[in-house]
Amino acid sequence: MKHHEIVGLGGERIVYPDPQRPEQRVRKEKRDGQKEPPNSLRAKFYLTKILHLLLPRNIPDIHRTDIRTDMQIVERKRLGEDHALLNEEVRRYEEGEDVSDELRERASQTKQKILGDARVETLTGAFERLGVLVDAAAVNFGEDAEGNMVYVDTFEPWQKRKDGSLKPGFDARALQRALSGLEDAAHRDMGLRWLDRLNEILSEEERRRGLGEKAA
Repeated sequence: MKHHEIVGLGGERIVYPDPQRPEQRVRKEKRDGQKEPPNSLRAKFYLTKILHLLLPRNIPDIHRTDIRTDMQIVERKRLGEDHALLNEEVRRYEEGEDVSDELRERASQTKQKILGDARVETLTGAFERLGVLVDAAAVNFGEDAEGNMVYVDTFEPWQKRKDGSLKPGFDARALQRALSGLEDAAHRDMGLRWLDRLNEILSEEERRRGLGEKAA
């Protein structure tokens, strides 16, 4: 699928403005017709909603996930020149275009600048305390117009271990504690319901894989 404007491009996903609300939202799609298991998409939705609730200035909200098309609609964040520079380097690499020495050098300096930013350290520390798996590459961070450090990559709800079992991409107890500490009762209750659903989806996926292994 061709898009007039590409907001982000990686090895797995392409990100472009949502045609219906291009200034407010973006769409994330798998590249090259790749398909993602429905439970994985559902789990990503609830995990992102929870993390946005806990870190609203740092995590863009997710509005919808379409299981049929493997598409996610997410709040759009404009992250300035540093992020645009790193995105351009990644785009050129992924599309097989030449990456000049000048661009490579500027990108290298920008990566050091971002990864050395205290706000990135604070944010990655928050992820660690919540047991959340993230890709801490510099291109996944950027500063918004209000001066907040924002993480824009997709959260993975689990990883597959060598024995075939699933390692959760979050610490359910840590998330529960953090959500229980929210002052807004409506947000607290909503977040805890999302966490219950996230745990249910993880259990469903474990059962599904277990049944698949037995059937095989």
